[in-house]
Amino acid sequence: TSSGTLVSSDEPPAQPPIIVHQPRPEDVLLGLQIENPGNQLLRELVRSLAEEYNLTGRGEKKKIILQMVNRIDESGGRFLQPVGAGRWEVASSEVARAKISKHFRNIRRRR
Repeated sequence: TSSGTLVSSDEPPAQPPIIVHQPRPEDVLLGLQIENPGNQLLRELVRSLAEEYNLTGRGEKKKIILQMVNRIDESGGRFLQPVGAGRWEVASSEVARAKISKHFRNIRRRR
């Protein structure tokens, strides 16, 4: 660029956050213990896959987590994180995967 700042053509431009004012029932609401269908589906998936997840290596764990993200997506849900009173932001796929991984760790610690 003319300012002398290097910009990598391999990186996509940063997207503005998607703000949601009314979460759908299928959404997974992060940071809160909310009893909505999306959060319940996530907990059911974690419970049903916990044993398989704990017995696999790192590569297979990533595949299991991606399958879960896809399952939530296919159900019409999104991973949302709170950003203010009554406002939610669609979480990045990295944040969604980290939250799912945390759920698996929490299940393992309770056993």
